[in-house]
Amino acid sequence: MFFNAPICVYLKEETFERFLRLTKYNSFLKLLLASRDIMFPIFFECFALKSFMESAFVKAMANKLTELEPPTRRQAKPCVLKLNPELHPKVSEGLVPSEYETKIRKINYGVLYKPWVTNFPLVDAFFFMESNPMTLVGLQMTTASQHHTTASTVKQFKERLAAYFEDWGELVPRNVVGDDL
Repeated sequence: MFFNAPICVYLKEETFERFLRLTKYNSFLKLLLASRDIMFPIFFECFALKSFMESAFVKAMANKLTELEPPTRRQAKPCVLKLNPELHPKVSEGLVPSEYETKIRKINYGVLYKPWVTNFPLVDAFFFMESNPMTLVGLQMTTASQHHTTASTVKQFKERLAAYFEDWGELVPRNVVGDDL
């Protein structure tokens, strides 16, 4: 079940209102507005992801964030940003496709990693929180009421992270399953 749908609608409307105010001064924005079914989702995804770097946004959202219903193996846990909103990412870093990376990086806490590929598995962006155990927070901007995770997409996600981060293998054992990730 997707619990963040009401706030997503609010953010979309709020962003759209601000965008409308800007169009008074710029004819290019009017052109973009005319193609809003194509362009608006792209802008919304970008702004929504970047908003997780703003303290005020995360603190305001903290009470609304919930973990999606976990598999039957365990009980739901409180959302980590709800418990520690000050641990939100402070900077962002783009991830070019791994085949074009010149070096494998170390994991940095508090960095919002945004893959530049549109088919990155499971999430649109993610960040690591320094905690025991280490916590990976995945962000998915979607209008779907739920997201289906399969073993193959979790495996693909773990493989992609191993290609980007040299210390990923040290932090996550091979037998980690999707709901433990």
